[in-house]
Amino acid sequence: MQHKLSRFGLGFAAGLLALSGLASQSAVASDVQIYGQLDYGLIYKDGKGAPATFTMDSGVDVSTLWGIRVVEELDEDKYVRVVLESGFDDGTGQINNGHANSTSDFFSRESALTIGSKSIGEITFGRQGGFLGSTGTYAQWAAMGMNPMQSNAADAALLGAFDNSPCIDNAIVFKSRDLGGLTLLGMYSNGVTSESGSFSKDSHIYALAAGYKHADFSLSAIWQMQTWPNSKTAAQSEDAKPTHIFFLGAGKNFGDFRVLVAYEHVENGRRVFGGPNSLQVADFFGSEKGADGKTLNQRSDEGFRVDSFSIGGFTHLGPGTIHASFKVAHAEWQGEDVADEYDTDGTRLVYATRYCYPLSKRTQLYAIASYGDGSGLFDNTATTQNVATRVFAGFGIHTKF
Repeated sequence: MQHKLSRFGLGFAAGLLALSGLASQSAVASDVQIYGQLDYGLIYKDGKGAPATFTMDSGVDVSTLWGIRVVEELDEDKYVRVVLESGFDDGTGQINNGHANSTSDFFSRESALTIGSKSIGEITFGRQGGFLGSTGTYAQWAAMGMNPMQSNAADAALLGAFDNSPCIDNAIVFKSRDLGGLTLLGMYSNGVTSESGSFSKDSHIYALAAGYKHADFSLSAIWQMQTWPNSKTAAQSEDAKPTHIFFLGAGKNFGDFRVLVAYEHVENGRRVFGGPNSLQVADFFGSEKGADGKTLNQRSDEGFRVDSFSIGGFTHLGPGTIHASFKVAHAEWQGEDVADEYDTDGTRLVYATRYCYPLSKRTQLYAIASYGDGSGLFDNTATTQNVATRVFAGFGIHTKF
C-alpha cells in the first residue's frame, strides 16, 4: 500500500511540476494586471417629500472596484485578453455590483474573453457593460469622454437626465482597429440578464457605435435596441415594441477649457433614466392591475418617449479641475391611458458642479454638488418626486491602483 501511495505521490508531484512549467511559459508570454479604485465620501441628500440624510457612502464620485486583466500575445499581430471585474463596498468589503444580485454575482461588472488582431480588430464574448455608459471595456461615454463632470455621482453624471445600457449577459462585441481616429463597434446579446427560454422568449440587445478622436475634438454616435420577451408571463406586453435609444455627443477644446454637448432620444422606453436614477412605469402611475389582471406596463405596447440634452465643461483652477454642467430631460408617456390624477409628460432640470484636487497622480480629493428640479410627470408620486427633485452634496477621496 505504501508503495502504491508513493507511486501516486510521485505522479502527482510530476503533474504539478508539468503544470508549473506550463504556467511559467504562459507567464513569460502574458501580461497580468491587477487593478482597481476605491472611493469614499460624506454625502448630504435632500429629496422632495423625504427626510434629508447625511451618510458615508462608497463609490460616490467613481465606482469602487477591482479587476484582473490578462493579455497574451499570440504573435506580432494576434492576442487574447481576459477581463474579470467586480465592484465592492469600501465600508463593509461586501460585493456590490449595483443590481439585484450584487452580493452573489462576483465578476458581474465584466467577465469577458477577447481574441483580437491589431490589423483588423477584436471580438469579445461574455458579460459586458453596454455602449451607453461608463462600465466596462466598451463603454463609450467613458472611452470618448462624453461626461463633462467626469463623475459617477447620480445627478452629476449623464444618468441625471440620460438612459444607459445595463451590464449585459451573453454578449458578443466587435471592435474595429483604429481607422485614423475612427473606431466602429457592434454588439449583440441573446438573453440580456439570463437565457430564460427559447430565442423568441429572451430579451435581446442590438447596438452599434462609432467614435472619433482627433487632436482636441471627439465625437460619439450610438444606437441601441432592446427587444422584450414574447411571453404571456412577461413583465411587458406580449406585443411590446422594442426600445430604441439614439445618442450623439461631442467634445472640443477652446484653449484650456473643454466643452461637451450630448443629446439622447429614447423611443418606447420602459423606464426613464438609468442606473440609480431609474424610474419604472409603476413608479409614475402606480402598480394597480386592470380588469384583465395586468399592470399598465403589461397592457401597453408602447412606453416612454424621452429627449435629453446636456452641456458642460471643465478647466484647470489652481492645482485642480473645476467642472460644471446643465442637463434637461423631457419625458412623455406614449402607452395606454392612465388615470386622470396622473400627468403624462414632464421635465427634469439638473445643475451640477464639481472640484477635484490632486494629492498625487492616483489620488484625488473631490467636492461635488447638484440640484435637480422635476415637474409634471415627475411630480406624480412620492417616488418620482424624491428622485427628480433633490439637493445632493458630497466630499470625499478616491484612489486608483
